Amino acid sequence: MAGDTSQAAVRITREAIGITDKAVTKPLAISPAVRKPGNPNWGSGRPTQMLPRLPTAFEEQVQKLGLDEQSCATSDELRQWCERNKDRCYIPEWLLKRWQISVDPNVSG
Repeated sequence: MAGDTSQAAVRITREAIGITDKAVTKPLAISPAVRKPGNPNWGSGRPTQMLPRLPTAFEEQVQKLGLDEQSCATSDELRQWCERNKDRCYIPEWLLKRWQISVDPNVSG
């Protein structure tokens, strides 16, 4: 009999520790809205916000050399820069034609 009482003392019922077979309901927590991809203002009719225009590498080089549109065509330094960067940077078409520099159409910057 002593064995029966020790086993009874060790046995813990599910109800004694608070476990029931009933479904536990949690209060509904409102989670923050999940952001969807895309522009939320796409169909709003409002104009898009314009970003400031940054100068091209060519324009930066012209400014660095202190040139204007007329003096570009006569600058040897600018011509050398254009020949080195013709397949990598934007160079105005009129200047490429004047200097007869051909650009590889299969190379992308």
